[in-house]
Amino acid sequence: MDRGNTIFYGTAAAGLPFLEYLTLHTNLKLVVTQPDARGGRKRQLLEPPVKTFAREHSIPCVQPEVLRCEEFEDHVREAEADLAVVIAYGRYISRSIARIPRCGTINVHFSLLPHWRGAAPVQRALEAGETVSGVTIFEIRPRMDAGPVWSSRSLDVDPDETAPQLFDRLSAMGTELLAETLPRILEGTRVPEPQDHEAATQAAPLRKEEGRIDWNLSARTLYNRWRGFQPWPGIFFEMSDRTVQVLECVPFTEEPTSSPPGTVLEITDTGMRVACGANDVLQLNRIQPQCKRPMTPHCFSMGNKVPTRLS
Repeated sequence: MDRGNTIFYGTAAAGLPFLEYLTLHTNLKLVVTQPDARGGRKRQLLEPPVKTFAREHSIPCVQPEVLRCEEFEDHVREAEADLAVVIAYGRYISRSIARIPRCGTINVHFSLLPHWRGAAPVQRALEAGETVSGVTIFEIRPRMDAGPVWSSRSLDVDPDETAPQLFDRLSAMGTELLAETLPRILEGTRVPEPQDHEAATQAAPLRKEEGRIDWNLSARTLYNRWRGFQPWPGIFFEMSDRTVQVLECVPFTEEPTSSPPGTVLEITDTGMRVACGANDVLQLNRIQPQCKRPMTPHCFSMGNKVPTRLS
């Protein structure tokens, strides 16, 4: 198979394994990523990980503010690409641009489509307590994540796995799947299959307020949110007019409780046990009060009064 000319669209670090594969096994002509953005404690201007990779490997890179403009379309046409590959780019790519490469544009999506279409498929799958996840490679069409599927592969989700851990495993598996699928697309030896749109579920972007703990929910539901909402927004609650981030937690299954949700049942060396809905108990093993360092609840209680019930 000819190596093929490719374009890569991506921004987040999750796309780096795919970018490295395309660099080694195709003629990567262009990298497209989002503009630098301010971040960190000092709000300095930070470049996307994808841009750093492109610079270090001397690959042409553009950061368009908007995609629907003549200048950007010229960049895409000048690449004379056979295929464009999108991973965690974060912006809508119009069909007119997606169709410029000879074989079109494909997206590597971290779910088993049509389930979990949208911006946060890994996070929403963990929040929902899914036991199976996967990767789907599909052709970009106007409707978000609804294009025909070239290939997919599933994997089992560990019950204690967090979003960053699952992202890492999906990236590794997705890179292998791309290596198998890309030659078939370039050679035209197969056609993609349409999705079942009636079976679609949506993975909406995360909002910070979703991390606020509702103690009326079950311990497993809260734990699944903690798993899925790593590293942002996490889960948190208010205590003495101070926001407290939960860094580590686990459902406490040794005995149920009849206490009202939010009741602090016990603080020990191992953690703070809090009553939840469904007579459940969630054990908080490590917390970070606002403007404080991470610590155990026991350490916090040594110098601070802990209310009998959390809001």
